[in-house]
Amino acid sequence: MQYSQKNKMLAEKVSLYLRENTDTRTTIAELSDIFKVSPTPLKKIFREVYGIPVYKYAKQQKMLSASEMLSETDLTVTEIAGIYGYDNPSKFSSALLSSISINK
Repeated sequence: MQYSQKNKMLAEKVSLYLRENTDTRTTIAELSDIFKVSPTPLKKIFREVYGIPVYKYAKQQKMLSASEMLSETDLTVTEIAGIYGYDNPSKFSSALLSSISINK
C-alpha cells in the first residue's frame, strides 16, 4: 500500500510514543492532541502504515513490555498488573496470555 512520507512519519511518531509510554493509558483523543491531527485521520493513517488499529498496537506494546518486566525483574504479577493499570491481576494475566499467543 502506498502512503505519503508525512503519514508514515506520523505513524512512526505515534508508535514510538506508545512504546515509550506503555505504563500509561493513552486515548485516541490524547494522541490526537499530542500529534495535532484529528482522531479519524490518525486512526486511518496508523492502520494504513501498521496494518492494525492504534488501540490494538498499544495493547500489544503494553503486553510486550509487561512480559519483559516479568522475566527481567523480581516484581510479582500483581505489582506489574498495577503498573500497567490493571486492578485485577487475573484480568491482566488473561490479557497477557492472550497477547503472547497472538504474537507467536
